[in-house]
Amino acid sequence: MLTRARFLRAISAVAMAGASLLAHAADPAWPTKPIRLIVLYTPGGASDIIARTLGQKLSESLGQPVVVDNRPGGNGFIGLDIAAHAPADGYTLVLGAAPLVVSPALFKSMPFDPVKDFVPISLVARTLNVLVAAKSLPANNAAEFIALAKAKPGEYSYASASPLFTLASELINTSAQLDLLQVRYKGVAEALTDVSAGRVSVMVDTVGAQMPHIKGGRVKPLAVLSKSRHPNLPDVPTMAESGLPGYDEEGWVGLLAPKGTPQDIVTRLNKEIVAALKLSDVQAKLDGLGFVTASSTPDQLADRIRTDIARYIKVANDAKIPKE
Repeated sequence: MLTRARFLRAISAVAMAGASLLAHAADPAWPTKPIRLIVLYTPGGASDIIARTLGQKLSESLGQPVVVDNRPGGNGFIGLDIAAHAPADGYTLVLGAAPLVVSPALFKSMPFDPVKDFVPISLVARTLNVLVAAKSLPANNAAEFIALAKAKPGEYSYASASPLFTLASELINTSAQLDLLQVRYKGVAEALTDVSAGRVSVMVDTVGAQMPHIKGGRVKPLAVLSKSRHPNLPDVPTMAESGLPGYDEEGWVGLLAPKGTPQDIVTRLNKEIVAALKLSDVQAKLDGLGFVTASSTPDQLADRIRTDIARYIKVANDAKIPKE
C-alpha cells in the first residue's frame, strides 16, 4: 500500500530528477551571449593563434562572439582549473593540450580531474615533434646519436623545457637504454640557446617552432618523433627508422567544455569545429604553425585522453621520474 510518506518521497524524487535534467538541458536559443575560449598559454603563441582562428569561424557560424581568454602559468593548471569549475552552460570552452594528459604522470595532485571534469568536443590538430641538436654534434641523425650516447654513458644530455618534451625525451632514453642527463629550463628559448651552442646535446620541440632555426642553420634535425616523416622534413628519419621500433610521440590540441555541458551543445560545437577544420584558410593557418588539422568525435577524443594519460604514466614510471 502506498502511504502518504512514500507518495511524497516519490514525488520529491521525480522533481529532483526533473530538475537535474533541466540543469543539463541546453537553452534552445543557445548561444545568446559571447562564448569564452580559454587558452593555456600567452597571447601570440601557436595555441593562441589556433584559438583565435577557430574562434572567428565559430563566431560566424554561431552568431555570437567567441572571446579568447589567455590564462597561462602553472603548467597549464590555471586555465584548466578555471575551465573545469566554470558553469556547464556552453559559454566556457578550453583549448586543451599536453598538460591535460601529461600532468597525472608528473604531479601528485591537481585541482581538476583530466577525465571526469571535462567533456571532450573535438580534436583540433596534431602536434608533430622533432629531435634537434647543435650543428657541432658529431651525429647527423638519431641512429648516430644513439650510438654516441651508448658508447659514452652519462656524457650526453637533453634539454627539458616542458613536461611533454621531458617525457618524450625520457621515452628515447629508456627505449634506447641510454643514460642521457636531464637539464631543466624554464622555457624553450633558454633551452635552445644552450643546445645550439653545444652546451646541451639535444632537445625535443615542435616542428613548427624549430623550422626557422633548422632553416637558419642554428640547429640540425636528428629525427621526427611521429610514426611517419614530416612533409617539411622529408629527408629526416623517424625515431622508428632510427632503431626504436614503434616509437610514436606526438602531441595534440583539442576543444573541451566543463563536465555537465548539455549534449546538444557538445554535438553542435563538434559539428561546427569539424566544418571549420575543413576550410582551406584554417588548414593553411595551422599548417603554417607546424600543426596538422585533425578533427574527431567527442568519444574519440575521450579515448585519446585516457590512452595518453596511461601511456605517459608508464613512461614516467619506467624512467623513475618522481612526482612533484
